[in-house]
Order: sequence, then C-alpha cells, then structure tokens
Amino acid sequence: KQLFMMGDGGTIPNLGQSKLNLFDETADRGLSSIFQIAAVTRPLMSVGKICDEGHQVTFDKIQAVVREADGTEICRFQRNASGLYVAKMKLRSPVSPVAGFARQDS
Repeated sequence: KQLFMMGDGGTIPNLGQSKLNLFDETADRGLSSIFQIAAVTRPLMSVGKICDEGHQVTFDKIQAVVREADGTEICRFQRNASGLYVAKMKLRSPVSPVAGFARQDS
C-alpha cells in the first residue's frame, strides 16, 4: 500500500486517484486534473501535473496563474499570509457521469 509522507514525518495512506472537474468563479473557467485521494482537509495540486497537461503556471509574490497554452487564464491561486498559494474552486460533476452517481450542482 502506497503512503504519503506528512510534514511532521508521519504517513497517511494513498486511497487511489480520481480525475476531478473544478471551476474557478473568479476566472469563470474550468480545470480538470488528476488528484491523489487521501484523508486530508486541504488537497494539494501538483504544478508538474498541471504543466504535463499542457498548461502554463506563473508565480509572483501575490498569486499564481494557470493558463492554457494559448494564454487563456484558467484559474488563480492567491498567496496567503503564510506563503501558500490557495485557490477557491468548486467541484463540478463529470461531463458524462455514470447514471445514479452524478453530484448535483447547487
């Protein structure tokens, strides 16, 4: 079983992975990405995975911006007081969900 290493040296089990469809209201755009599943309260996004999917990420002291290869903005991560880049995104239902398992957007 694969484990993740936590900041305090402890471990947490990797429960698999899933492709999630996210939506950033400030940019009015969506982003799909693969996430590793674990019992955490603040999931992390991999800049490497975002770039592998053909997107560009730029950082400055205020924010990080994710763009399509053509420069179209997808989402923004605001840098908070502790130095973390945090995005507030909504989880969207898959484009073609399995019948009976779709999450209802509100």
